[in-house]
Formats: sequence, C-alpha cells, structure tokens
Amino acid sequence: EEETFKRAVDFIERNAEGEKPFFLYWASNFVTMFTVHPDWAGKSAQGTNSGDQFMEHDHYVGQLLRTLEDLGIAENTLVVWMSDNGPMYDFFPESSSSAFTGGKGDVLEGGVHVPAIAWWPGIIEPNQINAELLQVTDMYTTAARIGGAMDEIPNDRVIDGLEQSSYLMAGTPSRREYIFHYSGKNVGAIRMGQYKRHMVAAHGGLPGKAFHDIYKDPKEEHGVMAELLWAWVPFDDILLMHNELIEKYPHRAPYYSKMTE
Repeated sequence: EEETFKRAVDFIERNAEGEKPFFLYWASNFVTMFTVHPDWAGKSAQGTNSGDQFMEHDHYVGQLLRTLEDLGIAENTLVVWMSDNGPMYDFFPESSSSAFTGGKGDVLEGGVHVPAIAWWPGIIEPNQINAELLQVTDMYTTAARIGGAMDEIPNDRVIDGLEQSSYLMAGTPSRREYIFHYSGKNVGAIRMGQYKRHMVAAHGGLPGKAFHDIYKDPKEEHGVMAELLWAWVPFDDILLMHNELIEKYPHRAPYYSKMTE
C-alpha cells in the first residue's frame, strides 16, 4: 500500500506543471486487507484491524492533499474520496459498524450505500452534508466534463454516468433520480429518491413487492407497500425502460474479463 501511495505522489508531481489536466485513480486496499502495518498496530481507539487501517489510510490521504497544497494546485484540483461497497459480513465488530442492514455483495443499503467526500478548496463549500443520489459511474462523466474531455467519451455504447459537476460545485440538486442495484446479472433493487423497491426478496416476502422508505427506515426492516401503491407505476416504468435499453444495447463484458482470457 505504501508503494502505491508513493507512485500516486510521483504521478502528481510529474503532472503538476503540465498544461493538460490529469486524472489519478488511487485504489487504496487498506480496509480490505486482514493485516495491519506494524507501525500502526494498536494505534486506533477501537484497537481493531479496521480501526488501525483507517488511521493509516487517513494519514496517506492527508499526505496526498498536502502534496496538492505544496505544489500549489489544490485550488485547481477536485478530489473525490469514495468507498466501493459496504462492510464484509464475516468480520465482527467491523461488519456491524454501518447504520444500515446488509453488507458487501447484497443490495440492502448496507451493501450499496457508501460514504463519499468531495474536496476542492475555493470551489466546494466545506462542511456540507448531502443525501441526494450519486452513483460511482457519475464520476466518470463528471471528471470528463471538468477535464474538458467530453468529446473523448465513446459513443458506441451506453454511458451510465450522469454529469454531476453542478451538483458537486454549485450545490444544485443531483441529476440522478434513480439507481439500479444489481444482484449478479439481474436488477436486485431500485432506489428512487427516498424510496426503494426490492426486486428480490431481501427479508422474505414476495419478490418485487417490498417497498421501503429509506429516510424513515434506513435498515429496511419495515415494508410500506400499502402506503406506496402510487409508486408501483413509476418503478415499473423505469424498470421497463431499463430492460428495453438492455435489449437494444446488451451488457458489455467487463474489461477485466479480457485480461484473464
């Protein structure tokens, strides 16, 4: 992990003085590993592997931000910190740290609802908290817009990400109205605003009939199907639209599958 951090800093330093915008994706593995660096073992208040790992991770993220400040490019750089999925079920107490039910690999909020932080001194007002919908695919299109690379986005495929620069920088409402959460190759749940519909039975019951108000019931423990009879039609409509789009533009094999052939 320390090696990838050093390479990230080196990349920033080599590109800081260039005329072209640059993009860095640093995929930290700190909190998915089972071991802790000896220098950080037992340093957290929790005294757990995940707590110690987060302390080390926080240290390196701080060093990356300090690098941007020292190079004088912090006010011209958008930094987004985002998790990829919820906690793993099999590691207590770390796996119980979420306010939601579920974890990595399922479509409950605990598996798909993750923290994200956007940092851009002078552009993004600090200390804001926002609960509107943002999907990781949105960052692809948003980064292209900010970097002046919209013309480079391929036009031979469906691009899932929405351009969200005004949401991040100006505080306007998110352009994303709904999110499809996949369970394998099928839609497992749909989130629309504060409401969510499970297409597979997450807590028993009938598939496709479980509706939840995430704002009032973040753990998805109490179904509100009767209260949300009006929501059946809009949820059905976007699922139909989604399936028609897939029929016209089938799912593409992920790039990593080509690497293993």
